[in-house]
Amino acid sequence: MIKYYNCWKALSYNRIFTFIVGNRGSGKTFSVKRQLLKAFIRRGDQFIYLRRYDKDIQRTAANYFDDVLPDYPDIKLEYKLGKFYINDEIAGYPLSLKECTKRKSISFPKVKYIVFDEFINEDRDYLGGITNPDFEPELCLNLFQTVARRKNEPIRDDVRFIFIANVVDTTNPYFDYFKLSPMLQGCNGIRKRKSIVFETVLNFDIIKHIEKSQFGNLIKGTRYGNYALENKAYLENENFIEEQPQNAIYICALKNNEKYYGLWFGMDNIVYITNKHVEGGLVYALDTKTHSSGSVQKVKQIDDLIKNSFNYGRIAFTSQTEKQIIMQYLNYK
Repeated sequence: MIKYYNCWKALSYNRIFTFIVGNRGSGKTFSVKRQLLKAFIRRGDQFIYLRRYDKDIQRTAANYFDDVLPDYPDIKLEYKLGKFYINDEIAGYPLSLKECTKRKSISFPKVKYIVFDEFINEDRDYLGGITNPDFEPELCLNLFQTVARRKNEPIRDDVRFIFIANVVDTTNPYFDYFKLSPMLQGCNGIRKRKSIVFETVLNFDIIKHIEKSQFGNLIKGTRYGNYALENKAYLENENFIEEQPQNAIYICALKNNEKYYGLWFGMDNIVYITNKHVEGGLVYALDTKTHSSGSVQKVKQIDDLIKNSFNYGRIAFTSQTEKQIIMQYLNYK
């Protein structure tokens, strides 16, 4: 019998933010759905089902619990008038992250869980874009504060914000903002901080079952197979990832979202973009938000150097973080 993932251990640490990331089909979302139903049935704890866009809610909310309902034959669950009902009582609210700021004045005193499904975007299409990658994480913080406030209680520590995703991309606004940077490749387990639990799920039962199937044989050795079976980030590859040589010449700093990176030129005629820069030199702003006193923007020589180096394959990055920043700057995905 296949053993699916259970979220109880991650939630048992009682952190306000729980991130659950792992291989596809491991049971992450299924387990959280069961938790939502059990919490409402036992204690009346309500939930918020969160997605990025309204269209995601419209596409998924009505059938969200269909796969778990057979385990609860004695309950009546309905989705009507934009709410989830269990036994004719309001159990949950669907919300889109894009529209949640409009709910600031609404009270959610009975909500215990906020569940953000697919928080890592397969299209790398985050609401703030490259110019404001902090926008989405801060929308989540805003929503949490809205839900966690209550009369005579400025903030509740019993609210749980659960983020669920497959291992699509390790360079995303959430990992950066909350400084998670987990070692995802093949890793399985829980890491804790004062307010955060991060669990990497690698369900070996599921992996073995898929490997023995015709589908497993089909995807073996492919990029999708590495993603589905080994937890390797689907949108990432090692192209252009290289160490910067020690004799590289420093050109300038690149500034993006208040963070600095170094632009170096190697003796091998390769441009290197790294997480190290030299204080006091030229600062080139990659976006308007970052541009401020002391930086320059749209310098043709620097712009052309980055673009031409990429077009001719003469560029390298020391990590996926620098690579994705430049990919987005060049409008590549």
